Amino acid sequence: MFKQSPFSATQPIDLRAWEFLSLCGANGIDARFVGGCVRDALLYEHPLSSSRMLGCKPLMLTSTDIDIAIAAPPPDVIAFCKKHRLKCIPTGIAHGTLTILFKGLTLEVTSLRADVDTHGRHATVIFGASFEEDAKRRDFTMNALFVDHQQILYDAFDGVSDLHNGHVRFIGDPVCRIAEDYLRLYRYFRFWGRFGNGPADISVLPALNTIKDALSHLSIERVQSELLKILMLTCPGAVLKSMAHYGLLDYVLGGTIGDTTGIKTLRRLIILERFGGHFPCSIRHLCALTQGQNISDIFKLSRMQKKKLESLSKAITEANYEIALPHPEWWVDSMLLKDALSAASIWACRPRIKTLTPPPIFPLTGADVMATGAAGAQIGEILTAVKRQWIASGFALNRDACLISLKKFQSDPLRAKL
Repeated sequence: MFKQSPFSATQPIDLRAWEFLSLCGANGIDARFVGGCVRDALLYEHPLSSSRMLGCKPLMLTSTDIDIAIAAPPPDVIAFCKKHRLKCIPTGIAHGTLTILFKGLTLEVTSLRADVDTHGRHATVIFGASFEEDAKRRDFTMNALFVDHQQILYDAFDGVSDLHNGHVRFIGDPVCRIAEDYLRLYRYFRFWGRFGNGPADISVLPALNTIKDALSHLSIERVQSELLKILMLTCPGAVLKSMAHYGLLDYVLGGTIGDTTGIKTLRRLIILERFGGHFPCSIRHLCALTQGQNISDIFKLSRMQKKKLESLSKAITEANYEIALPHPEWWVDSMLLKDALSAASIWACRPRIKTLTPPPIFPLTGADVMATGAAGAQIGEILTAVKRQWIASGFALNRDACLISLKKFQSDPLRAKL
């Protein structure tokens, strides 16, 4: 079943991971790299393949996640770790997954398995010793690639050819594979956005109306994780447009998109980020996609993510100081979003974006206010009033200028409350 060929793209895979494979082999256990680390190493070896992805620049392809498939059931793997004094964490032992720390490197090691029964995100599995059966249960051909400690590449479904040609292809019937795990529908668009060459083949997907009830059973955390990863792609516009055409984008965001205006704003934002050398941010991108609509109630974001999304949504229409007061670094996000949403040309925004930097540290503290004789609630009110003036000046006021403003507000506390 497997086509075998030499695997030479070892540079992107940590040498410690190769040592682990060799240690397994020396103990009579067949362990192989699988999935992302193999896929990304092959793309590293063929950079032209990645540069064709949606006409964008090549991605940083060195994989940080190393997955290993091992021909041993979990108890045997645990015994192996005890023998060699390796820390082993049963992160997903019901499905055969153990996290092993090897010389400071984190490895996700999963026993070979086959699906007995699948239903949505859950599956009943049996452990075995067949890499062929393990390959059949994977989603895309480019993810069913294995490499052993002798640097032999095993390819069961022409995944290498699909990878280099930009074909994101399901193993088996796409409709059946999606029915086994409905999250694969979202993964299809994400993988096409990162590795695809040419338009997404929506014709292979099940009709959205026929699976909406099933999709509703997916946890919102997993769905939002896929969407946020899509938003962080080098060029997510084409992916989002395909998702919108399929009907999935509006479904995910609860009907908040409506048209493609948000996608155009996101494209513009990404261009501005590149002009200014600003790192992309998934929450900033989400805010651009939704045109500033606060959808924090739809997703289950972390407390800080939710606060940032709410603040950025407000900052698009409200005074700049409202967002710069609690989190000065978010002020940069708000300025990028304002330019992305503006009617000005990108070239007109470029000079400002290139000089846009996080604000400096506010030069006053509560102690400065207390030194003037203020007490109680007045301290915070006066300090906030001075900080607003500092922000309104473009953070140009130095400590002496801020102290002058402080004295004015201290002599007239009512002004500080305005």
